[in-house]
Amino acid sequence: MTRKEWLKVLKGPCPVRNQTMAQHSDTISCLAVLRDGRIVSGSWDNTVKLFNPQRGSVETIIRHKDWVTCLAVLPDGRIVSGSGDGTVQLYDPQGGRPETIIRHENWVICVAVLPDGRIVSGGPDRMLQLWDPQGGPPETIIRYGDEGRANCLAVLPDCRIVSGSRDGTVQLYDPQGGPPETILEISSGVTGLCTLPNGRLVAVGGQEIIVWDPKTRESLPGTSYEGIFCIAAGPGPNQITCGTANGLLILELSPWLWG
Repeated sequence: MTRKEWLKVLKGPCPVRNQTMAQHSDTISCLAVLRDGRIVSGSWDNTVKLFNPQRGSVETIIRHKDWVTCLAVLPDGRIVSGSGDGTVQLYDPQGGRPETIIRHENWVICVAVLPDGRIVSGGPDRMLQLWDPQGGPPETIIRYGDEGRANCLAVLPDCRIVSGSRDGTVQLYDPQGGPPETILEISSGVTGLCTLPNGRLVAVGGQEIIVWDPKTRESLPGTSYEGIFCIAAGPGPNQITCGTANGLLILELSPWLWG
């Protein structure tokens, strides 16, 4: 199977791309998509913005004191953002003000959310920690070696955690315990991960985009798009949204990959 059989650039005008380029003053570093199709973007300009592609509206919802490095969405729709300022903030897109719920001693590099609402976060201390957003001390679930560090995270439907590292490896962890398993290797550092509705994993690193199937444990032939920093599933069926230095790039997957 070739790349052209499963992935293509979405044709036609993309107003969300133009809005993003106009509103963020620096590179888009992280993305998330809400269930209603609105796109959340974080940037090196320290802001998190919420885009409504149906209305064409854009609003700044969170202002960090340093780069925004990662985003995730809780099961109830609230938005989680991590930053170089060491905080993880929580925001309800229905209204209200952002709330700081986690403080790291250093950068927050990656976050993900388990189906039960617990938050996984990682930083330059080479650990992944599990947090309850309702409060309480964190639980360290993964410790990397001297060369390891998670750049990005995703969660499979069975609650296993996937991490992408700067050394190009994609590893799978069971939060209940057990050693990590390397499932993919990318030639450069892994910068983005997302899970499709059917549980397949999409990984981005350097110029590579790879899809991995946890059932068959096989990956599709990789493809190349330069300058992708982050990815998220959506906003529409069969679509993934990619953040680049120039705005948003929306790619379309073959329907059988999505469903």
